[in-house]
Amino acid sequence: YRLEEVNNYFNGGATNVSDTFASALWGLEFMHWWAAHGAAGLNFHSGDRVAAGSNLQPSKYTAYHSISNGYHVRPLGYAMKAFDVGGRGRVVPVEVVSNTGANLSAYGVLEPDQTLAITLINKAHGSEAHDATVALSVGKGFVAGQTMALTVTGGDIAAKSGITLGGAEIKNDGSWRGEWSAFSRVNDQGVLAVAVPAATAVIVKLIRE
Repeated sequence: YRLEEVNNYFNGGATNVSDTFASALWGLEFMHWWAAHGAAGLNFHSGDRVAAGSNLQPSKYTAYHSISNGYHVRPLGYAMKAFDVGGRGRVVPVEVVSNTGANLSAYGVLEPDQTLAITLINKAHGSEAHDATVALSVGKGFVAGQTMALTVTGGDIAAKSGITLGGAEIKNDGSWRGEWSAFSRVNDQGVLAVAVPAATAVIVKLIRE
């Protein structure tokens, strides 16, 4: 099955919500959750102007909108790119165990070349939010890998700009030059510690020995 014309709020979206960084974290989890529950795909609603009752109005929830020199990519567009980076392969189950009540989700994908991609989403935000240190227990057989973060300046989920994936913005022509960061090897027990700041998603990729 496939879901069509999905979005985060009806009537063209919620003002100062649907087009903010909150929608990036929501969208990334939304795609992974449905993939993990057997969906063949999701069609996000698009269009510069969309139906709001009997009228058309400028869209707020779309991944991009047209501008004079291309397309302005909204936060949801960054979620789509993050899913593209860490969501190609076979879904594998991931269990999250927390003694601190962390507002964190995790999704796993085994890529065709047997690289393991794990997406960690720390949904904590605001003045009381806490960064998370996640101990990934992946078992033996995986070694060095790399990470890529979806972030916003100041951890502000209400921001509409200052968003990067892999340290880079998506340009108006659709180009993107995000980069991976290397991390230490998995230890002998098959465990790797990954820092996931509040209001941030981190994609971890591990390669086999």
